[in-house]
Amino acid sequence: MIRSSLTGKVMLAALIIVTLIIGAVAGTSRVIKDIHQSIEHLTNHTIKRITHADAASSSISRALAEAHAAATSGSRAKLAVARVYLAMARNELALMTDDETHTIAAETLADQEMLQQRYMRLINEAEMVFLSLETAITENDQEAIASHTTTLITLAGYSGQLSETMSSVALKEFRATETVLRSEISMANLVLGSANVVLILAAVIALWLLRRHVVQPLEALAAAAQAMSERRSMAPLQITSRDEIGRLQRAFNEMTEALAQQTRRLEEQIVVAEAARAEAEIARMHLQEKLATIEEQREVIRAMSIPLLPLTRTSAVVPLIGAIDSARLAMLADRVLRSVADRRFQRVLFDITGVPVVDEEVARGLNKVIHALRLLGANAVLVGIRPEVAQALAPLGDALASVTTYSTLEQGIESVLQ
Repeated sequence: MIRSSLTGKVMLAALIIVTLIIGAVAGTSRVIKDIHQSIEHLTNHTIKRITHADAASSSISRALAEAHAAATSGSRAKLAVARVYLAMARNELALMTDDETHTIAAETLADQEMLQQRYMRLINEAEMVFLSLETAITENDQEAIASHTTTLITLAGYSGQLSETMSSVALKEFRATETVLRSEISMANLVLGSANVVLILAAVIALWLLRRHVVQPLEALAAAAQAMSERRSMAPLQITSRDEIGRLQRAFNEMTEALAQQTRRLEEQIVVAEAARAEAEIARMHLQEKLATIEEQREVIRAMSIPLLPLTRTSAVVPLIGAIDSARLAMLADRVLRSVADRRFQRVLFDITGVPVVDEEVARGLNKVIHALRLLGANAVLVGIRPEVAQALAPLGDALASVTTYSTLEQGIESVLQ
């Protein structure tokens, strides 16, 4: 009966320990699998879609720029180049199609599909404009060419708006992926930490059970044997009889061997768990590197949100769309001043029709850019002046006294082309 009781306790303890180990390994494997799936989603799907979207947006912008140059110079060859860029953009949009099933992409895929359809409509409209422009160039219809030029500028502004919207959707998906990965990494650390704690507690409990149910009975048996035979033995217990003491000695030796084997298995499992944690740390470092690359790409996309479109050899238009903050003002100043210095533009039209709010900060920033243009020998023209914009610019009346303004972009272009 005593032997049966000891055997049952040892088997129960071993079962609990093995169950805990299997649970820890299974939980760790599941978390690592989730991390791998999230990283695969980021590298094989998200970055791929954004790359094609960026290439499509760039090709559309180049196509519109070539078409504008064709309208300005009357070159049908440039119009042919513009059509090639449109074909490239259409191909890139086709490559954006993805059979992604990850839960992170459920919402952003719908947004990207909508933007993809808008891009396709923009391409179709641009092709129609190119066809009409080619006819106008062939017939030397200057009035039609001017009308198509205005349409191209509008399409370019709409293209920039789509590009900025696509960037916002991509950033949203990146942030969602980052949140999921952080959660999964935290869960992996929690699982590994819990596994270590459970294993230590299991080892402590096993030692306590060993002391209580094995060592103490053997010490009592040794004391009784010493009293009876005056013998002491420091070596492993040997089976000396077939009575209850002999059965207890035999059970003790068997349990000691079983515990030694279990300890070795526990050590192997701990090594496996430590290796899994090291792999998770490496994955986290790789993710940080990829996120840094994504941030650099996002900065490049933001830099493309301020197009500068030449009207003639000496004039250009800068359509501004969306809210303008200090960062965009700095990018605007850098790009416009570099373009004026490189291409010798004499007049630059700033179209602020698409800017929803022009506050004092934006007004002062535009004033600084206009002043810098004067230092480079170029004049600035503000178009798209609405009543609320006029109120915002009123405090800068002296500084903007010499700046030509128009209420619409069409008036500004007409003044340049005259």
